[in-house]
Amino acid sequence: MAVALVVLSFAACEQEVTDSPPPRTVVDVDAEEPCSLLTPDQVEQAIGTEVGGEAEVDSHDPVTRICSYDTTEPWASVGVSLVEDVTLGQFTEKMNRDSINTEPVGGIGNGAFIHGCASITTLVGDVMVSVSIQHLTTCEETNDVLKALGGAVEEALKA
Repeated sequence: MAVALVVLSFAACEQEVTDSPPPRTVVDVDAEEPCSLLTPDQVEQAIGTEVGGEAEVDSHDPVTRICSYDTTEPWASVGVSLVEDVTLGQFTEKMNRDSINTEPVGGIGNGAFIHGCASITTLVGDVMVSVSIQHLTTCEETNDVLKALGGAVEEALKA
């Protein structure tokens, strides 16, 4: 089973949020539950901002599942979404789609890239993971946070 994980920012969008579970401190990965890939504590540690909660939110794509991690900072949140059956070819196509704004990253999954100083996408086995964040201070800081979150998701998927 392949699962694509896309983490999206919901900085300026209002999303309908479903009830969130109690705060978690342990990762228990379930491919059908996007909120199972990162705990609020992991997100908080990576971004350096308190996470107020996590909740699954609606997606424009019925196959994509999204988890939003809301922060205490204005317009800042991190989201996680899942899509099944991603191949190496699909990952490579996504990576090559906008090569001017794409920077390859080593050491995470079977391959990874940062896109536009805002997201990281990695392939772990047949699972594609994308993490997006906004409103940090610099591209360098954002890239460091993206690499940390990408690595945490990789560890969760390999566990």
